[in-house]
Amino acid sequence: MALLGLFVHYGATADSHQRYPDNEEIALSYDDHVGETVQISGIVRPVTANESSGGSDTAGGSGGTNATDVTSATSATDGADATMAVVLRNWESFGTLTVRGADRTVPPGGSVQVIGTLAADRTIIAERVLPVNPHSWSEPYKYAVSAVGAVLILVVFFREWRLDASRLAFEVREDG
Repeated sequence: MALLGLFVHYGATADSHQRYPDNEEIALSYDDHVGETVQISGIVRPVTANESSGGSDTAGGSGGTNATDVTSATSATDGADATMAVVLRNWESFGTLTVRGADRTVPPGGSVQVIGTLAADRTIIAERVLPVNPHSWSEPYKYAVSAVGAVLILVVFFREWRLDASRLAFEVREDG
């Protein structure tokens, strides 16, 4: 019962465990986080000659609109000082951010997580760029493995224990 209480408590307070501002916080209050270390996730998109995709995508400010969790990125170089254009995941209307100083790049359409310092000109100076597993089967695989594990745990449990329906309690099997 105590473990269940810990699960509920962590779920209720999960947002307070964030180390850095995330996509939502940046999209809703960009100027409040300038100069701070932030963590964003997004989808890499090809950089075009005209990076702006709307009124909020100007170089001067956030425009107060929401941004999608999409990151556009195209490598200016292949080395330790690459540049990517970034749109925040689930906040597409926010517009594009530029990630500078990336130690690695991701091809357009790929997902990345970036940790870096947020600058006033809609730029993040990257400290770390982490490509996210792009395989379409990875999420169903995680759920399938979890389901198999849960079934195995239940099989082992019910080999040693049985439910006494009259008392609504578990008891050790005599034949186990």
